[in-house]
Amino acid sequence: MLKVNVRATQYHQEEGYTGAELRLPASKSEIIDALDRARVPYGSGEYVAIPSMTTTPTCFIEPLINVACPPSLAELNHLAQRLEILEPYDQYILEGIAQHRPPRSAADLIDATHNTDKYSFYPYISTDKQLGEHAIENDILPEFSSMSREVQACLDLSKVGARLRQYEGGILTGDGYIVPESDEWVQMYDETLAQRAITWDERDPIISLEICKHSDDLESVWLHCPASQEDMERVLEAAHANIFDECIIRRVQSVITDLEYEIEFDQYISAVNGLASDIKAIGPENYAKYKAAYELEGVGDLDHARQLAQELDGYSFIPLSTTAEYGRALLEQSGMDVDLAAKYGFDFDAYARSRLNLTDARFTDYGILMPIQQQELRMEQETEQTLEPTIGGM
Repeated sequence: MLKVNVRATQYHQEEGYTGAELRLPASKSEIIDALDRARVPYGSGEYVAIPSMTTTPTCFIEPLINVACPPSLAELNHLAQRLEILEPYDQYILEGIAQHRPPRSAADLIDATHNTDKYSFYPYISTDKQLGEHAIENDILPEFSSMSREVQACLDLSKVGARLRQYEGGILTGDGYIVPESDEWVQMYDETLAQRAITWDERDPIISLEICKHSDDLESVWLHCPASQEDMERVLEAAHANIFDECIIRRVQSVITDLEYEIEFDQYISAVNGLASDIKAIGPENYAKYKAAYELEGVGDLDHARQLAQELDGYSFIPLSTTAEYGRALLEQSGMDVDLAAKYGFDFDAYARSRLNLTDARFTDYGILMPIQQQELRMEQETEQTLEPTIGGM
């Protein structure tokens, strides 16, 4: 498991900007949700993903931290997927590989996960002395095999262990001793990973439901929504059901991650399919806005979720990274010299919060959201305030 901090390039150095945390491996929807929370413009690829914590040996991941050309999120996710399917002892072998063939890029790390079978692992041998005992007991070194046990007992086992490491090209780690058994090295890295954009495809389902006829069924089938009548009939046949009322929902995946927790096991499939159609209609470039509205309105059922998708144009969305940045934008919009204000210690954060308190606008995980009706009312009030001195002077 890897943990990364996703940071939009345009806000990377901004004070108060924290980016978005993401645990890998992650699904496509989880990755794009992190990009949205990090305020990365949709489809731009203008971000960095910085590994911040891992259960993998530190020396194995260290080359990915603070490098001039950081790995892409697609590379890191693929690496995390590889690490997840390895056997536990392979994790120890990777620590040895990091010393034997020091990785300098994500490509090296990914290739290493495909080559753990080229090494032997001996647990509980972590010092030269223990390795020396292992060498003597198993008659591994030719120069000592002809000695009697009495003579061998007088040898410095640490030096014997060091000799064995030299002889085998082995590596000592805190978890054991690793020996390379082959010079062959399989290169499996896919060069397209570095350039691979993480965006929604027209063919991607909005909501996917894993359904089965009974809760104790071992077999299940996936329904990808929005689905046509023909698709739904094929899924029913595969689930050995006549109608969806006979089925239950076992698992949910969605481009809107909050829906994965909102859709219940006994939800009407037709309602879910209708919601998927409504969300698809708003377009992937508006998913972050929908998620912000979903958070702001505290959606509690699918009817409300559908209404939100249908009325999304009723909201103004500003995907800014911090309230301070919003304060700067508001001040600049009013015609003030932002740089001059900053020079004299203007508190942009406090200014933004005071303005937010005057409206229904809220700072969500995805940016600032405001009902357009409220925004228009505020603009009218500001216009009236601007005109009052002029009118009073007539």
